[in-house]
Amino acid sequence: MKKNIGYGLLAFVAISIAFAIFQERGPAPRPAATPEVRETAKDEPAPVPSATKGRAHPAKQAKAAVKRLVIARYCHGNARCSNCIKIEQYSREAIETGLRKDLDSGRLRFEVVNVEEPANRHYVQDYGLYTKSLVLIAEAGGKEVRHKVLNDVWNRLDDKNAFIAYVKSETASYLKQP
Repeated sequence: MKKNIGYGLLAFVAISIAFAIFQERGPAPRPAATPEVRETAKDEPAPVPSATKGRAHPAKQAKAAVKRLVIARYCHGNARCSNCIKIEQYSREAIETGLRKDLDSGRLRFEVVNVEEPANRHYVQDYGLYTKSLVLIAEAGGKEVRHKVLNDVWNRLDDKNAFIAYVKSETASYLKQP
């Protein structure tokens, strides 16, 4: 009798482990469109007239017209602790109060994404994430050109002013980079 109970418990543990592994792995992530709305091409250069005397070269005009954008993207999962929520709140406050001019001009955008949703799973690998993170992404012409994970937000959670100053400074610096 004890032997049968032991085998039953062992089978239960094995099934539980297999189920947990299956749940963790889930279906293979498929590349999908990102959830954010991309900027429209309203800033495309106008056609260049054939007479370009006194005007910039067409290639220079096209380069100047490339839309540059910085996205501050807070990436979280389904489980959200109080610190994770605080990171989102402080990040939003830093961006919305400290960089309002850039938000209003369209040069900066703040986004919150759940990386456990199928369409967003690629962000974990794209940015090398291992925990909830604030990521700065620079785009030019609708394509990502670089990104930076602000890992230090975790070290500044106990000091709201230091946290906000850090996010504002890093984001402002990112906005200045070509």
